[in-house]
Amino acid sequence: MVINGRCSNWLDVKSGVPQGSVLGPLLFIIFVNDIDDKINTKILKFADDIKMVGRVGTQEEIEVLRKDLKNLVGWAREWQMLFNLDKCKVMYIGRNNERAKYEMDGKELTVVEEEKDLGVNVNKNFKVSSQCNMAAKKGNQILGMIARTFTCKNKQIMLKLYKSLVRPHLDYCVQAWRPHLKKDINVLEKIQRRATRMIEECKGLTYEERLNKTKLTTLETRRIRADMLQVFNIMKGNVNMDRNKFFQINTRISRGHMYKLVKRRRRLDTGKFSFSSRICNDWNGLPRRVVEASSVNAFKGKLDHYLRHDRGLK
Repeated sequence: MVINGRCSNWLDVKSGVPQGSVLGPLLFIIFVNDIDDKINTKILKFADDIKMVGRVGTQEEIEVLRKDLKNLVGWAREWQMLFNLDKCKVMYIGRNNERAKYEMDGKELTVVEEEKDLGVNVNKNFKVSSQCNMAAKKGNQILGMIARTFTCKNKQIMLKLYKSLVRPHLDYCVQAWRPHLKKDINVLEKIQRRATRMIEECKGLTYEERLNKTKLTTLETRRIRADMLQVFNIMKGNVNMDRNKFFQINTRISRGHMYKLVKRRRRLDTGKFSFSSRICNDWNGLPRRVVEASSVNAFKGKLDHYLRHDRGLK
């Protein structure tokens, strides 16, 4: 440790690292870097969370997943970093899933139909009603706290409170769970309706008038904007994501911009309203001046102008 140019003595760390240290996260990443060396199933790692996603259409594929779980336990034993088996769960996805049993270290994994993953409720049917209700509940709680705590509720104060404390819960990771059912959309929109009603200058106004007064947009418009921004970043390589895994450029259409996408046919709502499908119509409808923006900030400005003036979205 160095403070004001003066160095402390060296001290050997024989077990673990001090909590909150600068090197702690980096050393942990190095320590667990080889955890998937003997794993054939797709594995996703984030900090100390691990997810294994595998196709189990045949008995051979089921055995591969069971073997990978066994190898995972073997790594944990070797490096003395055991899993909390009470938190290890399995989710069956798909109608034809055989619902085979899986275990770790001799304990059968608990079967769940819904699980929270990095703050998002993931349902086995990919329905988002639970996530919408959770976000709305959190937003209502914070609005209640604001109503009880602040006596002055003018536009300047309330907008800052709403944008910093409430709206982030309604927007969090929305590209992964954007609702398409009207009931779910209304559940979230009610939070913004309530927030704008609390503003002193907006008393007695309709919702559209309150939006114009506060220069806010509906949450659905914000979700469209978030989708388009994510597509732009993927297309331009601003994020570490392979665009070929999400999109296919339509080379047959010469009209419009050069990044028009092919919209694949989907039978189920799960596919129709997934990110890579639902964005096609909105993205293909953007004018060339928006899509071919030189930077993210330029894209945001041109997209906002298009949504408000060309499409007339509130």
